[in-house]
Amino acid sequence: MPLLSSRTSPQPPLSAILNTMATLAELMAFLEARLALPDDAPEKDVPLLWRPATGGGEANDLHRVGLALNISPAVEGMAKQSRSETLFLHRPFELRADTLPGLPLLASHQGFDAHLTLGYNPAIATALQLIEIEPLFRPDRPRDPVPVGMVGNKILPMTWSGWRGQVTQEFQGLDEAMMQGDERAPIVRVVIMNALNPVLIALAAERGATTYITGQMREGAREAARELGISVLAVGHERIERWGLRRLACEIEQAFPGLKAKTLFDRLRTEQQ
Repeated sequence: MPLLSSRTSPQPPLSAILNTMATLAELMAFLEARLALPDDAPEKDVPLLWRPATGGGEANDLHRVGLALNISPAVEGMAKQSRSETLFLHRPFELRADTLPGLPLLASHQGFDAHLTLGYNPAIATALQLIEIEPLFRPDRPRDPVPVGMVGNKILPMTWSGWRGQVTQEFQGLDEAMMQGDERAPIVRVVIMNALNPVLIALAAERGATTYITGQMREGAREAARELGISVLAVGHERIERWGLRRLACEIEQAFPGLKAKTLFDRLRTEQQ
């Protein structure tokens, strides 16, 4: 679903470019539409075609695409084993020239974060059974057209224990949970943000939320959350990115049923420590 902002209206649906098979050019057109940022976004995305195929090949049909957060020896091995014909990377910055030679590489950093992590992300709202969602913008960055998050209402209110369990299951883990108030009180209104600081905690309280989902706990925001009675679930930055990558793989296969999209995950960084 296209990103919403106070300055842009929703883009046309992606159904116009849906097809059974996909060439590299058609996959790029799909990703460009799906991950587009507003023209006046303060940060531009990395080039979508990070590295072209040797000798072109943008018109050839694709059968297998790999998706990874970043390159590593393990990811490189999985790409070879799965016979990926192109590789999408969220963080392509450490890519060496001799990595997977000849393979076309696609990339998105800011656009992926804006659409598929904890910004304005209707797919996450649906997964967590939130309705009546609205985009939220940073009060300290009034000219930034990219939402920092969203607020919504639970379809069926649940207790803190049930809510924590639902979030943990959806994102396959949880870094930290900080509960405020009565754990038996129903969770009704929720804020989901891709950042955590006292200004955004205050915004959550102003919008009537009692619980806040983010990637990483920030010590500077912990006291503000206590003062305003906001419970916080810190899912973990990489877990959110993995959720987004799995979602993107599903959307690619829905758009192009003849194309197999496989996520290539190295071990979580927390598991490597």
